Amino acid sequence: MRNDPGERVTALRRLSPHWAFFSVAVLGLLAFTLWLRYTAPAWPPAAAAPEPRPRSVAVLPFVNASPDSADEFFSDGMAAEVTAALGRVPGLHVAAPASAFALRRLGEDPQTAGRRLGVSTVLEGSVRHANDRLRVSVHLVSVSQGFDLWSDTYERPPDEIAAVQEEIGAHGARAMAYGLRPDLAIAVDVTHATDAPGVDPGELGDHGLGSGPVITRGAVVSRPLNDLIDAAAESVGIECTTEAAGSSTRTDADSIHLSRTGVATAVVSIPLRYMHSPVELVELADVEATIAVIAATALRLEADQTLARW
Repeated sequence: MRNDPGERVTALRRLSPHWAFFSVAVLGLLAFTLWLRYTAPAWPPAAAAPEPRPRSVAVLPFVNASPDSADEFFSDGMAAEVTAALGRVPGLHVAAPASAFALRRLGEDPQTAGRRLGVSTVLEGSVRHANDRLRVSVHLVSVSQGFDLWSDTYERPPDEIAAVQEEIGAHGARAMAYGLRPDLAIAVDVTHATDAPGVDPGELGDHGLGSGPVITRGAVVSRPLNDLIDAAAESVGIECTTEAAGSSTRTDADSIHLSRTGVATAVVSIPLRYMHSPVELVELADVEATIAVIAATALRLEADQTLARW
């Protein structure tokens, strides 16, 4: 006997918006990983492997540690998304995902896989999805030495998967900063616009769409560099708002400022509505103002300028 159509509509209405978005995201990852799995090229013999390239990384397919074997498509999609995030880091060379996924058939250890791909480091990981929790463990392995350069574990609800991908990808900024040895860094990111319904400006600060760049204040950022940015913004007639951060800004600045003996770092953000959704929204005037402030800051830099954290 068929169910009453009204009952089906009522059931659909009970679905949480978070789970609805999460389902769409999983379907997208599934389509992409199916393409990777069945179009990945065969790999040449190890003797034909290229020379390792400095500041390079390959993301191997993540191991599915979930009770359900069907979640392997999800772990593959996670690896693909992390690859894309690392590919946006300037100065970091990332192996193509199709090449890395082709090595799945060989079952080789990270060092051997890295030599075949011609990279200096390999990121491997595992994904476990159980009891409405998502646990992702990752290791960055040195191809030449076989040692872990860095490892971490992330545990979140499934609807926060985008945040996990961003946090893993942020460690590419640390590798870039270590190789480039910058004197200073300005991390450009987005922050929640606080003029949206349900957002409390008293908690996040008052920076809605059209309010201009947002300057982060906190333990991670350099006060002298922030002062320089403030002066630069004033010189070009651009008003900025402030965002407070504790021990973490949740941006690339968290990784960059720890590089070597420390890097003077600041964070300039653009107000954004509907973060981590398919309909993210910014004001173009805020983007242009952010570019203008950073350019003005660069023009005010002087040789041997002291920009220590305090």
